[in-house]
Amino acid sequence: MATATTDIVIGPWGGEGGDTPWIFKPEGRIVDISIRSEEAVDSISFNYTDKEGLEDDSEIYGGDGGLLHAPCPRVKTSLGLVELSEKFQTTQ
Repeated sequence: MATATTDIVIGPWGGEGGDTPWIFKPEGRIVDISIRSEEAVDSISFNYTDKEGLEDDSEIYGGDGGLLHAPCPRVKTSLGLVELSEKFQTTQ
């Protein structure tokens, strides 16, 4: 059975810096999301399983400021909806 692939296109936001919008096309299913933030989101990255079931990481989209909240508790798929836990594990 064939599956559709959807691009995730974001940005740019923020001041005068930055580049063109980034595009992340998962090679499989997203399983974790890492976020760096302080007063605003500084960066985001994804961990996913590829077509063979092996885990891999995306590029880091953004800077290295703020605290790393990594990884969010596992992303869950339930009834076709993606749910994120309300709790974040904060690391320094």
